[in-house]
Amino acid sequence: MRFFILLTFLVFSMLVSAQYKTPNTPTPPTPPNVTGVTMPPPSSADGAASGRTTSTTRTSSSSSSHVSTSRSRSSRSTISVHESDLSYSLKAEFDSNKWHELQEFLTDTMDNTYKIESNKSLQWWKKGNGDSVAYSFLLTTNSLKITIDKKLNSKAATERLVEVAETLSNTISSH
Repeated sequence: MRFFILLTFLVFSMLVSAQYKTPNTPTPPTPPNVTGVTMPPPSSADGAASGRTTSTTRTSSSSSSHVSTSRSRSSRSTISVHESDLSYSLKAEFDSNKWHELQEFLTDTMDNTYKIESNKSLQWWKKGNGDSVAYSFLLTTNSLKITIDKKLNSKAATERLVEVAETLSNTISSH
C-alpha cells in the first residue's frame, strides 16, 4: 500500500509541475541563404510598430536612339542621337567643308563665356555640381559631340540646348 501511495504522489507531483511549466514554442524555420533576390520592404504595420516609415519610389525611364548616314556626291555625314529622361547626346562626323557653318552658328548661339578654343577644336561646356558637366558641345574639324545632363539644367535650358543640337544635326545632314 505504501508503494501505491508513493507512486500516486509521484504521478500527481509530475502532473502539477507540468501545468506550471511554460510550453516550448517552436522556432520558425530559417530562410535559405539566396543571393540575387531582393526581399520586399516591411509592411506599413511593421513599420508603424517599430517607429519606422518605409516609402517606395517608382521611376520610369524612356530612351530613344537614332543613327543617320547620308552620302551625296558632295558630302558624307553620320549622326547618332541618344535621348533618355536623364540625358541627351549627339555624335556626328561630317566633311570638313561644313565646319565653318557649324562654328558660326555655335558662336552666335552659345554663351561664349563657356567657350574654350584650341588649334583643333572649339568647346562650349558648363560645369554642374562638383565634377559633373551640365552640358558640353565639342566641335572639331570633322566631328561634333554634344552631351546634355537634363538633371543639371533647367527644363527651359534643356529644351533650348536640345533645339540647338537638332539645328546642328539638320545642318550636318543637309546639302
